[in-house]
Amino acid sequence: MRLLLAIPMLLLTGQSAMAQIQEPSPQRNYAEIRAYLEPKEGIFVGQLVRLWLDVRSTARFLRAPRYPDLNIDGAIAMMPEQLGVNFSEGQGEDTLIGQRQRYVIIPQRSGEFTVPALTIAVTLADDNEQPKTIELRTNPVSMSVTMPPGAEDLASIVTVQKIAVDQKYDCLLYTSPSPRDRTHHLGCRLLLE
Repeated sequence: MRLLLAIPMLLLTGQSAMAQIQEPSPQRNYAEIRAYLEPKEGIFVGQLVRLWLDVRSTARFLRAPRYPDLNIDGAIAMMPEQLGVNFSEGQGEDTLIGQRQRYVIIPQRSGEFTVPALTIAVTLADDNEQPKTIELRTNPVSMSVTMPPGAEDLASIVTVQKIAVDQKYDCLLYTSPSPRDRTHHLGCRLLLE
């Protein structure tokens, strides 16, 4: 008799344990980082390239991420503004909160470039709303840079998106040596703007 009672009890507790395992557990806070270039290809010497860093998390940001200086041999690299952009986006049933920052890179020579992996310190609210600082690391990002068409044999180059040259003459009318002379001279100089 005890055996007959024990079997249904075992089956009931087993089903209860299985139900607990199958219930979704609350998702823990997580964070991720993504680095990408704009444009990705067709990059010329002197062209401005943007390196975007997206930090996304299911947790709240308590402080702005700390971004390091960027050094790339053969290129000028800087962060033009210190203010990042906040954004949010859905991913399945979760809402990710993000901060986006950009660097600009201006290659000074042709060849292959690698943006090194960057470590970004991020302070988020943990499950108990307490500050938790974590470090996220990007993957290295590569780009291929070429000289613009027709400039392959030049020793140096300055590239711009748009250039306009305006030509003016600045002229001054003056009399020679004395105002009493009837000879007038016109002196002009070419101004390029």
